[in-house]
Amino acid sequence: MTAQAMLVRLERLPGGWRGALALVLVVQLILLREISEGRFLLLLRGGETVAPLWYLHTASKITLLAGGAVIVAALVERRLIGPPPLSSRARVALAGLHGAAFLVLLGLIPSLPLGWRGSMMADLAHWRYAAVSGAFLLWQGTALLLIAPRRLLAGMSTRAALFVGCGIVTALLLSSERNLAIDALRALVEDVTLSLALAFYAVIGDAQPVLSYRDGTPLLSAEGFAILISPVCAGYQGMLAAGTVMAGLIALDWSGLQRGRAAALAVTTVGLVFTLNAFRIALLFHIGVRHSPEMAVEGFHSYFGTLSLLAVVALAMLALQHPLFRRGTASAGRLRTQPAGQEGEAALLILPLAIYLGVGMVVGLFSTGFNWAYPLTALAGLGLIALWRHAIASEFAGGPGLSGFVMGFAVFALWLALVPPDPAADAETTAALTAAPSSLVFLWMLLRLVGFSLVVPVLEELAFRGGLHRLVMARLTPQVGSHWAAATALSVSALAFGALHSQMLAGTLAGLGFGLLVLRTGRTGDAIIAHAVTNFLLAISAIVTQHWSLW
Repeated sequence: MTAQAMLVRLERLPGGWRGALALVLVVQLILLREISEGRFLLLLRGGETVAPLWYLHTASKITLLAGGAVIVAALVERRLIGPPPLSSRARVALAGLHGAAFLVLLGLIPSLPLGWRGSMMADLAHWRYAAVSGAFLLWQGTALLLIAPRRLLAGMSTRAALFVGCGIVTALLLSSERNLAIDALRALVEDVTLSLALAFYAVIGDAQPVLSYRDGTPLLSAEGFAILISPVCAGYQGMLAAGTVMAGLIALDWSGLQRGRAAALAVTTVGLVFTLNAFRIALLFHIGVRHSPEMAVEGFHSYFGTLSLLAVVALAMLALQHPLFRRGTASAGRLRTQPAGQEGEAALLILPLAIYLGVGMVVGLFSTGFNWAYPLTALAGLGLIALWRHAIASEFAGGPGLSGFVMGFAVFALWLALVPPDPAADAETTAALTAAPSSLVFLWMLLRLVGFSLVVPVLEELAFRGGLHRLVMARLTPQVGSHWAAATALSVSALAFGALHSQMLAGTLAGLGFGLLVLRTGRTGDAIIAHAVTNFLLAISAIVTQHWSLW
């Protein structure tokens, strides 16, 4: 098959050949992220001798996010549909160069030291880090040339500039551990976090905290309980997530919002997330001192931050629909009249999963060690399925097809290939089940099987392939056309699905499989069946092999 014939076939896919290429790039990037985990700690902690390599690594992250922001901006501005800058033959050669850069990365990154030990510095191969950063920059440049239209930056509006600025700021924050430009801001944020946490504790607590420092990091202790308030505890990730979501929502609904008020709401949202994070530290310390150190560390610490972040962002998203933040122009009203009903229906399909995750997090607040309270979460999920039974039944219109079962088996095989068992987690679960009464183990196993094989597939597919996919379609179709909207909805729902799982690569690929199934059949019910088959097979495999980490 010639290159031209291949391009003609790819044009028939949602989003055309650019949509197919975007999916390939996303998968490549997730794979690179997976194999890079823990490979750059030596640069972060290696001192001034490796500082240039760290800044080169940081620069590659900045260019990645800035380039991604430019592409998203072009998509929203409907400028991603023009002719490519190169001929078909040149693009084939460039694709070969891109593939070579990717293979170099796959070969070099695993050769980098994993983790951090002072003794590693003696055998540090500087050229490997420089080669990885150089190959990554080449990968980015070739990807941008392959996917970008000839006039990528032509007519960039304020909305597109907001996307680009958001990408650059995100990159700077992500690299803040060694970025001199914002060291002063980091110190201010961390000092204010500590001061706020102490102020909150003075209101809710009754012990006298002792503040000391370990290697420059604040250590708060009282009555035998202590917490180390590392820079991560300053809430950078939460503020970054809240700011990015709000900036994206404002950019997508640029013409329909009172921009000044919407920007003020975004700043308020980030500030509230920051304040709640300080309150989280105070409450964590109080629970550890006065109630249960195990509950504070293993339950509350793991869930409260995520729960509060989701609640604040959800409220801010609802607030953006209030007339106070809407523009009253006729054009804005015309733009919103068509998708309003579709968006509302899609949001209602996301709600059950949001409630289910919230229940799980609330239950997790009071959990210590093994999660014996999981049956409560599963029962709550069954209740949600009962409440949404009519919406779920409508997703199976026309009856299930064989394709759902086939995809379920395929994703099961993919998961086993990509996700190795975790011996430590397996041993911990085996010890807990062995020590418990048999009746309790039977009840827990039964409800775990029901929750994993029925509740989770129904609620997750209803949210991701039913709600999120349709929400993106309703928002983007009037702006970028149905083909690009479908490709974007497929990618966004798969990435969000992957982010929900600890194994992001496997989760994203599974999400792509389920999403392609929905695009092919037009029924979310087929994705529910595929997901249920996958999870049931994983559950049976876990029970038979006692690799409990599979579920």
